[in-house]
Amino acid sequence: MATHLAERYALFHSTEWGRLLQHLSWWPDYACLVLLVPDNDVGSLCRWDLERFLRERDKTLHLLPLEQPAMLERVAGALLARAFDESVGAVWVQAATPEASSEQPAWRAAWASAAQGLNQARDRLRWELPAPVIFVGAPWVETLLCETAPDFWSRVALVVRIETTAPGRREMLPQEDRLPRALVGRPEASTDPVFALEEAEHIRHRPELAGLRARILLRAGRAFRARSDPKGAEVALIDAEAAAASGGNARQVAEILLALGETRLRSDQHAQAITDLTRAQGLYQQVGDRLGEAHCILSLGEIALYRGEYGEAGAQFSRAQGVYQQVGDRLGEANCIRSHGHSLLMQGSLDGAREWLEQARRLHRELPDPDGEAEAEWLLGLVALEADQPGEAAGRLDAALVVARQIGARLTQARVLSALGDLHARLGEPDRARECYAEAHTLFDQMGNAVAAAEVMAKALREPARVNDPETTGRMPEVAAAAVRGAAT
Repeated sequence: MATHLAERYALFHSTEWGRLLQHLSWWPDYACLVLLVPDNDVGSLCRWDLERFLRERDKTLHLLPLEQPAMLERVAGALLARAFDESVGAVWVQAATPEASSEQPAWRAAWASAAQGLNQARDRLRWELPAPVIFVGAPWVETLLCETAPDFWSRVALVVRIETTAPGRREMLPQEDRLPRALVGRPEASTDPVFALEEAEHIRHRPELAGLRARILLRAGRAFRARSDPKGAEVALIDAEAAAASGGNARQVAEILLALGETRLRSDQHAQAITDLTRAQGLYQQVGDRLGEAHCILSLGEIALYRGEYGEAGAQFSRAQGVYQQVGDRLGEANCIRSHGHSLLMQGSLDGAREWLEQARRLHRELPDPDGEAEAEWLLGLVALEADQPGEAAGRLDAALVVARQIGARLTQARVLSALGDLHARLGEPDRARECYAEAHTLFDQMGNAVAAAEVMAKALREPARVNDPETTGRMPEVAAAAVRGAAT
């Protein structure tokens, strides 16, 4: 049946379906996901693909069929009454998707009651269920849920709308999503980090809930990082590590240390990041988690790259890529390919860098992974800049900036703006160069990256100021000196 359906529907090329699988890979804790399908055949194909995805990760899909509207009305209680073992990777709640209009009123009423029950039980559901719950319904369910339970909808729900194209086409029709454009493809960013911190604080003094508290804090840390707030992420993750350590869960400690190390890596805190990532790698080895170990190896390679240790960086990237290929993690593989290209760029091998980065950009777009796509475009812009191809450099950097702004990736925005400043400086456009440097400096400063902020300010100082402009004369040495002092401390 799956093969037959795959011929009818271009499902596996849907960016929306890819987002759901990406969500389960990034954020395996509880969340409510609503899958909107046009008919039951598409729902069956989605379930088949999800089972394959979970099986590759040694997880199972728990099925909860709801054949009558009355069963859907009581779904919150049914979920809480069931016992799920650790092998469950997701719970599939298949409510019938009636295509006949005569059946819809009963199902509409049932969905409304179910939404109210889910909203009332949301805290227990978040705390007691070990895996995401996926509700499968008709497209009209989207509006009904928004109207019936907006509070539950806004905090813990992710919506995936699947629509099919004509047979033989290889792409899916784009759909507007309930999430703001800045959060598309970044499910962890749909969490309210402040709300999560409040939840964690309520159970601070309950040692029996240390594991749950660590999980909530990890979620908050990831949400802060998705919002380009490394300071908030670091505070939440340090607290999460302490909670997880008190609960004795080595895998959870490793996951938190990995998130902390990646956060510090992006803030140029390389020494601390190495400590976090090395500890995480050891714990992942201890519990036999090869994928987690590969994440650590890749990040350690990134640090070696920024330190100019190209041989060590290349070896780490190759090790990580080998593991990603073995476990079928295409996102990890794409990240390794992009890092290889970045390394070749830093060594001055422009043709090789362009080849690797083009491959990475294609993979990131196919997944889809807008973060990685924006970074690959930024690096390709740098390649063109080094090759003295200003037209191509401008096109690449502008494209990277558009994507980075759409998804709210402030670090990538800052890097691209700094590169655009370099481009305008080479073209003899000092005013535009200074504008780009100033915006990049503001972003780096907001993220607490004093080193990068000082570097971009130093580049701004090399550009001649506009005559009689109080904003660009007089105070620039003072501001730059302050930035350098902040970086030094």
